[in-house]
Parts: sequence; C-alpha cells; structure tokens
Amino acid sequence: MDILSLLEEVQNESLILRHPLAEEDISFSYAYAVGVGLVAVAEGELSAKRQEGIEKLAAGLSLPEPQIHKLMEVLLAPDKAVVKGVVETVNQLPWHYLFLLAAQSLALHHGPELVARHAYLLV
Repeated sequence: MDILSLLEEVQNESLILRHPLAEEDISFSYAYAVGVGLVAVAEGELSAKRQEGIEKLAAGLSLPEPQIHKLMEVLLAPDKAVVKGVVETVNQLPWHYLFLLAAQSLALHHGPELVARHAYLLV
C-alpha cells in the first residue's frame, strides 16, 4: 500500500471515530448535521458521494441509526421550519467555525462541485 493510500485510510478511520461535537446534546448534533447536509444539497441532488460524506459526519457525531435515516429524509425534502431550527441551533461563533469547516470538508472530499459559499447562509 502506498503512503497516500495509507494516509487516506487512517484519515477516514479517524473521521468516523469522533467529531468535536460528538458529546453535545443529540438535538444539537442532529441540527448541525442537517445544516451541513443542507449545504451539501444546496446545488442540487443528494448524490451518493455526498450522502456518504453526510453519513460519515453523522457517524462521527454519534447519531443513532434512526436519526441518520431521518436526516437523509429531511435533506430530500427540507422545509422552512427545518432551516430555521438549524439557524437557531448553530448560533454561537465557535459553532459557526466548525460548521463552515465541516461544509468545506464535505465539499472537498465528497463532491468538489459543492461550494462552501452556501454555508454562510446558515450561520
């Protein structure tokens, strides 16, 4: 195995293990994941690659499987109440930074056509 593949494998394993917000309340973690997911689908559909990235984020946030399933359903048909809930939840500056970084990471690794410029609309 080459070094680049080894680094990528270790990064993927470490990303799944823990997210800095994994210890937060589940309602916060869920809203955070929804917000990042909304940014991911802002440019169009929820592609398989983007869905994979959102599922990795949700796993890193320690969301239970039913919440991850619900998350995917919400991303397919979001409404104003969902967006308002995300904005109200991610309302502190430290959360803004993490949110923008998560959106950028998702864009870079799970769909380069996604531009993180949409993330600022939610923070």
